[in-house]
Amino acid sequence: MMINVFQTWRLWWDLHQEPVAHPLFRPKDPPNTATAPRPRWRVLLTDTLLPIIGLGFVLATLWYWAMVLLGSVVFVIVFGGLLYGGYATVKLSQQIIRYQEQGIYDLLALTPSGRMRTHWAMAARFLQDNQMLTVFRAMMTRLYLLLYLAALVWLLAIPMFFYLSGETQILDITPILIFAIGVTAHVSDMTRAALNGVLVGMVVPLYTTKRSDTLLITIGVYLALQALFYGIYLVVGVQMINLLAIPSVLVQAMLQLVILYAMREIWLRGLWGWWLWQFRDQIS
Repeated sequence: MMINVFQTWRLWWDLHQEPVAHPLFRPKDPPNTATAPRPRWRVLLTDTLLPIIGLGFVLATLWYWAMVLLGSVVFVIVFGGLLYGGYATVKLSQQIIRYQEQGIYDLLALTPSGRMRTHWAMAARFLQDNQMLTVFRAMMTRLYLLLYLAALVWLLAIPMFFYLSGETQILDITPILIFAIGVTAHVSDMTRAALNGVLVGMVVPLYTTKRSDTLLITIGVYLALQALFYGIYLVVGVQMINLLAIPSVLVQAMLQLVILYAMREIWLRGLWGWWLWQFRDQIS
């Protein structure tokens, strides 16, 4: 479980995808093959057509609630990393406390894996089995791909339109490129904000024994760390761009992305060191 400044995605993959060599991870039961698969027409009807028709009905008849739903979706998208990390840190820490109350934690900690890998396995098992987080990750992945595809389509369609219409003015694709940079920044920030929550959720139960205390402490620590990071970013990152007084908006956006990525990596490196320090007696 080693990580350097440029291995955030490896850490994300280890927690969310790969099984961990630990007693908590056992082979899952084979799928039930006795049930016949649904016909393709039924899958198309129930999984695609009916949801679209239902959404259209809502938009046509209940526009107010449709706008509320749309606003909620936008809120979840914008604050996706904060919501993911906050949910993960609370649920993960309380799950570890539950293991402690049931006496399972002490048994797992006595295995050759020790407390450090036990916490790691608990986090990985929770993230991979939690249906809400699984659906959320899938939704955000498809959304990002859709946004990148939209930017690519516009990038190809606009020059074609100018060519076919015979326009001679200079084509400005800066807004499209800035949009793609913004999506990339959101992807990067969401992943690291989520990992911050996971690391906090693994550490707080080392110092608490009650679920109520764990709930308050994990939320407080996670929100404080997030607020501190964004405060430092606004002071350092944004002010640095202002001091450089770069005339190009595109270059400014690219520099903002680089600064955000670098600061997030350094921040995560610090949290990772803090996490390892908690289990320093088990690190050879």
